Amino acid sequence: MVWCITGAGCWQSDQPLVSGMVDRFEDTSEPGHLWDRVFGGSLGTGCGQVGTGNALYFDGPGTREARTIPLDLRHIK
Repeated sequence: MVWCITGAGCWQSDQPLVSGMVDRFEDTSEPGHLWDRVFGGSLGTGCGQVGTGNALYFDGPGTREARTIPLDLRHIK
């Protein structure tokens, strides 16, 4: 499997990539293993609850980024 990140290049992987994700943000300390990087955000209910529980919440000035691990989305409809 080859995967690419825009502007960063491509890599070969012998492991299959995750083909979808659901994160309910139940751990109140940090986002789960499906997130590669969260910058400028945190888990919480700062903007009110979306359904129930936590949400990934971005507040304040500056850069904000939520990047997942590489996903194989070729068959997602």
